[in-house]
Amino acid sequence: MSRRLGQHFPASVAILLVPLLAHGQTCWQAEFVRTIGSEDVPVVAAWSSDTRLAYGTEKIVPVGDVSHRCGEVYVVTLAGEKQRILKHDYFRREPASSFSFSVDRIIWSPDATKLGVELTNEDGVTALFIFKSKGGELSIRNGTNFIPGYGAAWLADNASLGILAEALAPRLLHRVFVVRVEAGRTIVLFQSRTFAAVAWVPGKMQAVLVERDLEFAQPPQLLVGDLESGEVQQLGEVPDYLGGLRVVPDGERFSYFVGQNKLVMRQLNGELVGEVTIPLGRYEWLGRSGAIAFLEPQEPGGASGWLAVWDPVTQARTRLIADARIQDFWVSPEGNLVAILTADENPELKVYRLRCKPP
Repeated sequence: MSRRLGQHFPASVAILLVPLLAHGQTCWQAEFVRTIGSEDVPVVAAWSSDTRLAYGTEKIVPVGDVSHRCGEVYVVTLAGEKQRILKHDYFRREPASSFSFSVDRIIWSPDATKLGVELTNEDGVTALFIFKSKGGELSIRNGTNFIPGYGAAWLADNASLGILAEALAPRLLHRVFVVRVEAGRTIVLFQSRTFAAVAWVPGKMQAVLVERDLEFAQPPQLLVGDLESGEVQQLGEVPDYLGGLRVVPDGERFSYFVGQNKLVMRQLNGELVGEVTIPLGRYEWLGRSGAIAFLEPQEPGGASGWLAVWDPVTQARTRLIADARIQDFWVSPEGNLVAILTADENPELKVYRLRCKPP
């Protein structure tokens, strides 16, 4: 009988799972590049494959006797050249139609020609708006440029989007769709299934999925789903799954938390690769290097702290930018750039270049 993922592993595999608790030297260094200037509060960012940074801001705009909380989206180069993609009054066709909205996420197409911007209105409705990365709307169908949903990603063909819809509020479980942008065709995938987490696989028309039933009666199941055929590969149960599902940029591995300080990594076929000790929370893989950038919280469970890195060579973890307390960060696809959002009273978006220099 095959061994389930949630069961104990044989001793030969357990050697890979030695906790990596050391704080020590790492080859990784962060070199300051620039501060992204903005009159408004930056809230979210995303890197393109050609090292442009898209970022969203938040501002309060007076409209008559009331004020609306709105956002704007810009694209900036490392040289500081900036272009506004979305203006705060984008929805203001007439004064009566103005409303508050927030910029939640930004996603780039793999070829860096298109942007998706997730906006949520004051009623809590989220949609993905599509733009050209050099400015202007990208029409989908009937002249519209938006798709209802959240958690979206551009897929490997540069012409399709994976997107989620709520199956159990408040976004506890999701259903999966693929949208062919130019054709305006929406395809429902894995129709009888609902998922607690979905991670889109870079460079492939696939997704890693954590399946849960609507009653949460059965243990979580790991799946790999084909976004073209709609077929799934069952990888097994993961009763200790806590969250943080991500696919490594090489498109061959994925990771997730099984404890407050335990991150497990597996091949796409489910084979165990190893385990890393980092705090449960925000983390990103540094390109294909095998290193992991993560938020080292100021206090357990805290929302702010320091940008730290786990080094697979020395199996040590250390702070990358010791003098800057942050609330969020975004790593470029190649893992050589990071944008940090400081946790200051007046938050700033700062860019650093990341290098691994052997001691």
